[in-house]
Amino acid sequence: MKLFAALFVTFVALTSADDCHVGGKDVWFGDLYAWMSPNFQACKDRCRTDSRCRAVVYFNWGALKGKCHMKNGAHSSIRNPCAWCTAAFKPCIDKEGPCTAGKYKSSRLVCSTCPANTYSRPGASSCTSCPAGKYSNAGAGGCTPCPAGKFNGQAKGNCQACQTNTFSGPGAAKCTECPPGHFSGVGASTCSPCPTGTYNGERGESCARCPANSYNDEVGALECKSCGANYTSPEASTSADDCEPVNGAHCWAMYDNERLTGMYGDAASYDEATDACFEDDECTGVTCKGRKQCYLAKGTEHEEGKNKRATYLKEC
Repeated sequence: MKLFAALFVTFVALTSADDCHVGGKDVWFGDLYAWMSPNFQACKDRCRTDSRCRAVVYFNWGALKGKCHMKNGAHSSIRNPCAWCTAAFKPCIDKEGPCTAGKYKSSRLVCSTCPANTYSRPGASSCTSCPAGKYSNAGAGGCTPCPAGKFNGQAKGNCQACQTNTFSGPGAAKCTECPPGHFSGVGASTCSPCPTGTYNGERGESCARCPANSYNDEVGALECKSCGANYTSPEASTSADDCEPVNGAHCWAMYDNERLTGMYGDAASYDEATDACFEDDECTGVTCKGRKQCYLAKGTEHEEGKNKRATYLKEC
């Protein structure tokens, strides 16, 4: 008998460690209603979802076994002895319940916040790492895709900016190299074509200036266009008009801003026109507007040219 009494006292002491399970106690007054509950836990669960409920008393055995009394804030503060009763009180009832989204049960009565780059659903006992390509702030109920221009290559990692000459869309696990003829800055969501006067023939590389004696008049070029033999141009030239014949090449003497009056034939490139002039005994030179529009000419009569014309006379 003494052993039974000692065990009972120990049980009551253990179950009365907090206000979530106060064994052998009844609470008077403040009744909301009573209902037949399958167990003490279900009794507390209903109280947790009822904002009016501040305490419960559950009958463990006897004629009223299974009855759950819901109490409001007007209940007595005195906890009366009751061998067949078990009571519980808020806020302990709330703390004992499941955690909200973004938190996890770190102990029986404590919900802790999920750290950054993890998340949890309601009632979770632990947090889940965000997958690659996503992130979260602390206390998140879900993960968000990394924004365009960033990536995250591992679970529970941070989103990082894409490096130069790479790009990404939302939710990327890695960045993609820009295609040939394109470039980007840090944190780019798209690539831009290389501007005129530059080129890029490799993926993920920067645009380079066209070297001397070449040009590029198109955006997104993979290579520069050669000015041709005996033509010269500065670096990063953007037009064929930037290519100038080297004075004296092919026995030609250049006279800038001059135009021969005896022009004949169809327009041709400089190379085509000078070759044709060498084959034509009557031709004394060519007059060009730029590099692609040249005409053969007879005689040496000339006048001041307009629109950047130049004359090249055979002088060999």
